[in-house]
Amino acid sequence: MNKLISLLLCIIMLLSTCVISNAAYEPAHTKDADTLYELGLFKGMGTDANGNPIYGLEQKATRIQGIILLLHLLGEEAEAKEFEGTHPFTDVPETEWYRAAVEYVFENKLMNGMNATTYGPQKTLTRAMLVTILYRMAGAPKVEADNVFTDVPAGQWYTEAILWGYSN
Repeated sequence: MNKLISLLLCIIMLLSTCVISNAAYEPAHTKDADTLYELGLFKGMGTDANGNPIYGLEQKATRIQGIILLLHLLGEEAEAKEFEGTHPFTDVPETEWYRAAVEYVFENKLMNGMNATTYGPQKTLTRAMLVTILYRMAGAPKVEADNVFTDVPAGQWYTEAILWGYSN
């Protein structure tokens, strides 16, 4: 499981470098995404009229997109798609295509809401959120690393996850 999580961290760090502005967009990022697409690790956002994958690399990933990517990489996408559970979020109606995925990550304690009743499906998935999901997937192990980050204060919801990600 640790090797899988390390692989996911590497892929996610690679993809996080792809979130750039249109002005600074470089074709090299598309080649990275093409490689992940060919390996079956990244689906993209659909295809264009010629059948080429569309990645949306200039966009920031939403919480829903992040969940779907992680579930796909874990091979749990089909299980999550059929999942029947519950959630307390007023912004995730029964009719939304991602409802089951939200219920899956919520009930499996991989991801919480923005607060008790708001999930924030279209909010940006931050690196702190993403590493926290990976940390929880690893069983939230005890972290004994020194905090070398000036922008990660002690005692935040993401502090232990960041330190775990750094040490792994």
